[in-house]
Amino acid sequence: MQQMNSSALSQLPLKSLKKYLEAYNLSSAAAIEKDDLVRIILNTRPISDESEVYYRSHRKPAAPSTAEEASPISRVFNEIGDMIAGNVDKQEQKQQERQQRQQQQQDAYRRQQQQQQHEAYQRQQQHQQEAFRRQQQQQRQQQEAYARQQQIRREQHEAMLRQRREQQEIYRRQQQQQQQTGPSSSSNYPPPPHTNLYPPPNPPRPQPSPPAMRSDNFLSLDDMIQSKVDPASLSVRTLKAILKANFVEHAHVLEKSDLVSRVQRLAEERQKDLAARNNTSSSSGVDDATLCRICFDAQQNCVYLDCGHMVSCMDCGKQLVSTKNECPICREPILKLVHVFRS
Repeated sequence: MQQMNSSALSQLPLKSLKKYLEAYNLSSAAAIEKDDLVRIILNTRPISDESEVYYRSHRKPAAPSTAEEASPISRVFNEIGDMIAGNVDKQEQKQQERQQRQQQQQDAYRRQQQQQQHEAYQRQQQHQQEAFRRQQQQQRQQQEAYARQQQIRREQHEAMLRQRREQQEIYRRQQQQQQQTGPSSSSNYPPPPHTNLYPPPNPPRPQPSPPAMRSDNFLSLDDMIQSKVDPASLSVRTLKAILKANFVEHAHVLEKSDLVSRVQRLAEERQKDLAARNNTSSSSGVDDATLCRICFDAQQNCVYLDCGHMVSCMDCGKQLVSTKNECPICREPILKLVHVFRS
């Protein structure tokens, strides 16, 4: 059938044509007429290697005749078919080997990538742990330095307290000796130190300075009290300047009436302080616990921040900030003064 022309193929029955197509694995789905089958057979000549291999692998074995066995042409065709089938098998085997090599290369590349990622993650973890250890070591060093500093401060404070107690003991012995021997007798003890525990019987009272106008044309609190100026007649700027000069908070105050009430209260407190300065603590009936521990004249109305101690009046607090700038109780630096009012 390989050497037959179209006319010879057309004379064959339809069943033979279909068997031929099935034997060589040729598709006949698009064929409707007998001429379509003939056209498919003619178009597939010569038969491809794949079709020939399919035919040889699916053909039914039949007992060949003696003439066919002895025919050299049939043996040649059989050998050619076997060679073609072997070449196809080798190509398929090579393709499979090539696919296996590609798969192995991909697996090796994937394993290498995973190993590199794992090593990078391990290095990152080591760097983080090392940085954390360094940070912990720095924190421990800072804590140790802070503890040493606190220890030094405690030792200095204890030494100061011991020195103060010694001075107080010397002062008490000196007072006892003076009481026993009389005021005219001389003593070899050093003069008593000035401490808050043993103040002099009549401490000198600072004289109030005469009122003076401010250089920025604003009235001071003393000027307003002496001139008997109504705070309601002053401007908002002047009221804020008076409050700021006396360390009274006014940042959150929005209305002028609130500023006026604060200035009036400040003026009343100032008048009480002036009245207390003109009289002694015993005659004025003021409690000694509320007196300023620096001048012993005015009442305590000044709070030191951040420590929160209140031991002096506002005038003495201003002088303390301008000189030492530390709390006389805890020796902490004074960051801010706050004017407080007693009820």
